[in-house]
Amino acid sequence: MVGHGDVGQAHEKEGASRTGAAAPATRTELEQAARVALRHDFHEPSKTHIVWCPGIGRGAAKGFGDAADEALRMFRRRLKELLDTAAPSDLERWRHNLAQDQAERLREALVRSLAARERVGEYSLGLDPSQTALLAGEPGSVPSNERIVEALREGLAILRAAARDRTLDEMRAAVADHERALREGRRDRGDAPVYRTVRMDAETHARLQLQAHEIGVKLQELCRHLLGLHLHLHGLAPAEGDVGTTSAAAPSDPFANLDRAAFAKVAKATRMRKAVLAAIRDGRVVNLPLVVAARIGAAMPVPVPANDVVGHAASGAQLPPAMAARAVGKPTAGERGMTLEEVARDAGMSAEEIKEMLSE
Repeated sequence: MVGHGDVGQAHEKEGASRTGAAAPATRTELEQAARVALRHDFHEPSKTHIVWCPGIGRGAAKGFGDAADEALRMFRRRLKELLDTAAPSDLERWRHNLAQDQAERLREALVRSLAARERVGEYSLGLDPSQTALLAGEPGSVPSNERIVEALREGLAILRAAARDRTLDEMRAAVADHERALREGRRDRGDAPVYRTVRMDAETHARLQLQAHEIGVKLQELCRHLLGLHLHLHGLAPAEGDVGTTSAAAPSDPFANLDRAAFAKVAKATRMRKAVLAAIRDGRVVNLPLVVAARIGAAMPVPVPANDVVGHAASGAQLPPAMAARAVGKPTAGERGMTLEEVARDAGMSAEEIKEMLSE
């Protein structure tokens, strides 16, 4: 790696911006932050070194060369060109992107540090009886350990996908609302939480601990909320207190009544270009990854279950014969379906942008 430093100053300013106290981004501080946040890759087929920094420019500022130092010089030249022509709003947006990227890297390092101190362990979780019944698939049954851990991981992925557009206060309120709804349900039924000893790997437990600490809620409350997100994703239960939930019902077409501003906001939240989201809206994308569908659904003005987004994404596509034979309901005739990666490449997204779009 050519360079990888701490952009703590940008990270602190990002935290201040959420309270409205941040000063406007300056060209100098952004240039300094970008230079320490840059990354280095090597493209083996073409024997090309790539030095780049995510979040600046259209996708990322990049420099290419036969040697690492040449790629670094080209990167610095490209960075200077971008900063020289950038508007103040561009500088502010790029600073925000850099701060988010650095925060995620620091977060991953912290997860690895926490996980390194543990091995696979057993943890006591207080689960709501209504959730355990739905996870098990039938009343009176007990869900397996693997089923609970899988649901927690998926619920956490949904929460993280929505986190970029939610404040900590909003996330904390969502957990509290969901916990209140579960408590009222137990009171009406006359039952109590069911405590289960759940065996999970150290990394999963570390991620749950860190997320609970970041939001400022108890681990038990977070886990019940994540199970609720998982159940809602699969259409097994309503998500009272879900992040961004309103009393309105989601339309059968998740993109119906989505104006241009809201459409652009969803595209930004899901890390894709508007042309890619348009292909999903028009039903031309097959095999849409569930993590992307969950991110789209969470970013909608009225949250939409990920499975509904997946179904809509392919609703106007003509599937290949082998896939069409397995389809529960054949989509209407239209353009031949493409995968999300194919659509993204056609829209001009770089390999790094596509990787970011597909990541959790």
